Amino acid sequence: MATTRRSFIKTVAGGTAAAAASVWAPRTARAATPVKVGCVVLGDFGINAPTMIGIEKGFFKQNDLEAEMVPFKGGPDLLKGVLAGAADIGLTGATVDVTELKEAEEQLARELALLVLNLDLRDTQRAAIALYEHLGYRRWGTHPVYAQVEGRVVPGHYYYKPIEDEPAAP
Repeated sequence: MATTRRSFIKTVAGGTAAAAASVWAPRTARAATPVKVGCVVLGDFGINAPTMIGIEKGFFKQNDLEAEMVPFKGGPDLLKGVLAGAADIGLTGATVDVTELKEAEEQLARELALLVLNLDLRDTQRAAIALYEHLGYRRWGTHPVYAQVEGRVVPGHYYYKPIEDEPAAP
């Protein structure tokens, strides 16, 4: 059977109508993924305000997320809450004392019977290097081509900190 101009137009028009109907069809409802956002409540909600506004305006729901703010009374409690699963992500700001946070991390490591904490830092992170060295982290190595920052290759340093006395070598 030969294709006529009329049958071709009917086929194209039908396909276009079907495609348009599928594009404009309402989305199938699906359950939103719950996400618990941990926040530090220290009297200033400045760090939490954008997330709170996003929840109120429905930005999370538009992306199939059911966000819930979970308050914590400080950085160490927030860290413990995220690690324990009470929050999926934690928001904190500059008001948290980093040494307090690291002490909480080390206490948790002791409770989990860990022997050592490891970290690595770019050479450009001078303030962090000074902080971790002050907190007792020991540099054990340097990688000369650790990262590329703004087109420039920078070295990186590797650190460790024993949780208790350093274990004896085998």
